Amino acid sequence: MKLSKMKYVWVVGLLLFSFHGYAQNQASQNDSTVNAIKIKNLKSRKAALQKQIAVEDKKRNEVIEGVSPETLERRNERQDSICLELRSELTNVELELKELGADNTTVQIAQQYNNLIHNNQTDSVQVSVPNKPTVPAKPTKPSKPSKPVKPAKKK
Repeated sequence: MKLSKMKYVWVVGLLLFSFHGYAQNQASQNDSTVNAIKIKNLKSRKAALQKQIAVEDKKRNEVIEGVSPETLERRNERQDSICLELRSELTNVELELKELGADNTTVQIAQQYNNLIHNNQTDSVQVSVPNKPTVPAKPTKPSKPSKPVKPAKKK
C-alpha cells in the first residue's frame, strides 16, 4: 500500500515538474509578444499625451476681457496643474518605455557577450609575448642639497 502511494506521489510530482517547465517555456515565448504590445500601447499613449499637452499649454495665461484678475489667476493655476499632471503622466510613460527597452538592451548585450565568448573558445591559439626585464635607468646627476636660508639681519 505504501509503495503505491509513493508511486502516485512521484507521478504527480513529475507531472507538476513537467508542467512547470512547459509553463516557463511558454511564458518566455509570450514575453516578447507581451512586451511588443506594451511598447506599442505606451508609444500611442505618449503621442496622445504630447498632443493633449500642446492643447492645454495654449490655454495657459489666457487673458479674457471682463474677468476679474483673481478669477484669471485661479484659472491659470488650475491650467498649470492640468499641464503639470499631463507632463508627469508623460514622464511615467517614457520611464516605462525605457524600462522595456532596457530589458531588450540587456538581452542583446548578453547575447553579444555569449557570442564573443563562443568565438574566443574556438580560437584557442593565443599569441603571448614573454616579459623581458628592462635595464634600469641611470641617474643623470646627483641632486644638490639645498642651502639653508640665512635669517634676515635686524636693523
